[in-house]
Amino acid sequence: MPYPRPGRPQFREPNPVRLPALAAGAGATAAWFMLFAFVWGGAVGYAWLTLLAGTLASLAAGLLALRGDRGVAVGIALAAGFALAALGVVLTTYWVGGNWLLW
Repeated sequence: MPYPRPGRPQFREPNPVRLPALAAGAGATAAWFMLFAFVWGGAVGYAWLTLLAGTLASLAAGLLALRGDRGVAVGIALAAGFALAALGVVLTTYWVGGNWLLW
């Protein structure tokens, strides 16, 4: 008697995203942004250094997604997104008050 065929094939991800890797990437990126935030005390310095840190974090996440651990890449992208969103709130707050920090 032949083996019964399953209804649908099951494809499994060869390298699934795991929670410890995601947490490691998010924690390292949070520390990275805190380091950049504490280097320069004013709002202008915070804005420029956060943009720099966000760009570097995005490049690192892209490289890790292509060649390395995708879980860490997702954690980096998640934390970088939150940090850049916070920067957007700061920039909008100053802009509504009549100051544009990036010029």
